[in-house]
Amino acid sequence: MKFCRIILYGCLFLVFISCSKITILRTKELTEVQNRVDSLRNDIFTIDDAWQARNEEAVSYKIAMEMMLNRMNVMLEQLSGNVTESQVKISEIDKKTGIISSQMAEKARQDSLQESIKEQERIGLFNLAKSNYDSGKFSVAINDFNDYIQKYPNSEDAKTALFWIAEANFATESLDAAEKTFKQYYTENRDEKSACLALYKMGLIYEKQQKTKSRDAVWGQLNKQCPNSEEAKLVKENQKK
Repeated sequence: MKFCRIILYGCLFLVFISCSKITILRTKELTEVQNRVDSLRNDIFTIDDAWQARNEEAVSYKIAMEMMLNRMNVMLEQLSGNVTESQVKISEIDKKTGIISSQMAEKARQDSLQESIKEQERIGLFNLAKSNYDSGKFSVAINDFNDYIQKYPNSEDAKTALFWIAEANFATESLDAAEKTFKQYYTENRDEKSACLALYKMGLIYEKQQKTKSRDAVWGQLNKQCPNSEEAKLVKENQKK
């Protein structure tokens, strides 16, 4: 029995040793497997991280592109709206410009018409005064010429009107008025052609008034200023008498 027990214990010891070896081997294998699994897991994590990073970059790029495209679409829509709005404004401006141009053209036409009417009125008033003078209506002519000068003081014909007033006064023997008006005309229009005639007529007035010195003075001025004029010839003929 004792021997059997020894054998039994020996077998058990061998089994225990075998199991221990098996256990040790299994443990090593499991450890290696675990290490490989851990390594693989790490590789997977690394790959996943890399893919995730790339995916994030791709997503970020995609998002950036989408945002850019959205901004461009908004800008295009705004630009389209601005173009449409600008076209509307341009159309409105064209309409207003057309209206203003039409109004200006009409105003210019009206102004031109008014100027033409005023010019005709001016010429008509002067011709009426001259017609009354030519008809011997000297008093009426004087009033008409005075009216003309008051209405058109800066016109060229205002000078002529003043001369005809002097002539009308001379024709009606209003010598003082005639002398005064001829003197005014000569003072204001020394370089005009009729200035020589004004000097001659003043000499005639002084002659009628028996103002010999005044007559000789103005006729002396006439000979000096207009030596070859018809009036100067008349003065020489008058002095021969």
